[in-house]
Amino acid sequence: MILRHLLIIVCLCILLFPVKKAMAGGAEAISSEACDRISLDDALFMALRNNPDLKALYSRYAAITNVPAQRGSLPDPVLSFNALNLPVDTFDLDQEAMTQMQVRLTQKLPFPGKLSLGREAAEKDVEALKLRIREFSLGLSKDVEETWWDLFYIKKALWIIGRNKKNIQQMVDVARAKYEVGRGLQQDVLLAQVELTTLFNEEAEFRGRYEAKKARLFRLLGKKEASCSALVFDKSPPRLSPPPERKGLLKLALRSRPLLGVRKKEIEASRKRLALSKKGYMPDFTLGAAYGFRQDGPNGVKRPDFASFTLSMNIPIWAGSKQSRLVAQRSREVAEKMQLLRSAADEVRRQVESSLALYEASYQQAMLYKNSVIPQAQHTLASMMSGYEVNSVDFLNVIRARLALIRYEKGYWKSVSEAMKARARIAAATGTGFPLKGSKTKGKSSEGR
Repeated sequence: MILRHLLIIVCLCILLFPVKKAMAGGAEAISSEACDRISLDDALFMALRNNPDLKALYSRYAAITNVPAQRGSLPDPVLSFNALNLPVDTFDLDQEAMTQMQVRLTQKLPFPGKLSLGREAAEKDVEALKLRIREFSLGLSKDVEETWWDLFYIKKALWIIGRNKKNIQQMVDVARAKYEVGRGLQQDVLLAQVELTTLFNEEAEFRGRYEAKKARLFRLLGKKEASCSALVFDKSPPRLSPPPERKGLLKLALRSRPLLGVRKKEIEASRKRLALSKKGYMPDFTLGAAYGFRQDGPNGVKRPDFASFTLSMNIPIWAGSKQSRLVAQRSREVAEKMQLLRSAADEVRRQVESSLALYEASYQQAMLYKNSVIPQAQHTLASMMSGYEVNSVDFLNVIRARLALIRYEKGYWKSVSEAMKARARIAAATGTGFPLKGSKTKGKSSEGR
C-alpha cells in the first residue's frame, strides 16, 4: 500500500515538472517583456510626465494660483478686549462712572481699486508662469530629441564600424594569403591590421559616448534605473523634407512662442503694480465699533453701557520718500519688462534663423552624401577590390577607398542626425514642438542597427 502511494507521488512529480518549467519559462518571458522599450514618442511622453524640473514648475504653479485670491481679499478684522478708565487706587469696576470693559472690532478698508489691482497683477503672474511651463516643455522636448538623434547617429556609426570590421578582416586574410604565396607584401598585412585596430578603438570610443548620452537621456526622462530599458530606433532613415520658408517661420515664432507671451504677461503685471503704486497717494480707511460694559454705581444707580464708532485714515505725508519712490521703482520695472520683451523677440528670431541655417546645411549635405558621394565611393571601392584581386591596384589604394566609404557613410548619418536636431530646434523656436506628435507606440518600431 505504501509502495503504491510512493509510485503515485513520483508519477505526479514527473507530470508536473514540465508544467512548472513552462510556467517558469512564461514568467521569464513576461519579465523580459516587462522591460521598457522606448521609442522617441515614448521618450517625449515620459519626459513631459516625469522630468523633476518640470514637476517642480507644476508644483510652483499650483502654489501661485492661490495668490490672486489673497491679494484681492480684505485684511483680517481686529477684535480687541479693553479695560478702560480703571481707578488705580482700588481697581474697583463700580467706583468711577467712566470705568468700562470694552469689546472693539475694527476693519481696515484699502482705498477703492487697490485690492482689484493687486489681484489682477497676481493673476498676470499666474498666466505668465503657465506660459513659462509651456516654454520649459518646449525646451525639454528639444533636449530629448537632440539627445535621441545623437544616440541614433552613434548607433548607426557602431553598425557601420561593425560591418566594416568584417570587411577589413577579410582584406587582412586576403593580403596574408597573397603574401604567403609570394604575390603580396608584408606591409599590406600590417597596414590592414593597423586599420582594423583603429576601428576597434573607434568602436570603443563610440560605445562610451553612447552610454554617456543614454545617461543624459534617462536623466531628462526622470528615470532612475536604465538597466532594463532598450532604446528603439527605426531602421529606415528619417524622412527629410526640404527646408521651410524663413519668413513664414519667423511669423509663426513671433505669434506662437510662449516666451514672448511670458514677457507680455510680465509687462501687464508690472503695469498693474505701477497703477497700484500710484494709488498709494490715497489714504486707507479703518472702521471701528466698540461696546463698553459699565457696572452699576455704589449707591445702586444704574449706569448705561457705552457704544463707540470710529473712522480713521492714514495720511501720506512722507510721499516724497515713500510713495513717490515706489512709483519711480514700478515705472522702471515696466521699462525693464518692455526691454526684456524686445530682447526675447530678437532671441527668438536668432534661434529660428540659426536653426533653419543648420537644417539647410545638414539637409543639403545629407542629400549630397546619399545621391552622389556614397554611390561614387561604393563604385570606386568595388573597382579597387576587383583590381586588387588581379594585382592591378595597390593595396594602399584599396584601404583608402574602404576608409573613405566608412567616413562618407558616417558623414551621411551624422548629417541626418544634425538635420533632425535642427528640426527639433526649429519646432522649439517657433513654439510648435509641443504637444507630442502622437501617443505612445511601444513595440511598433524596430531596433536599428
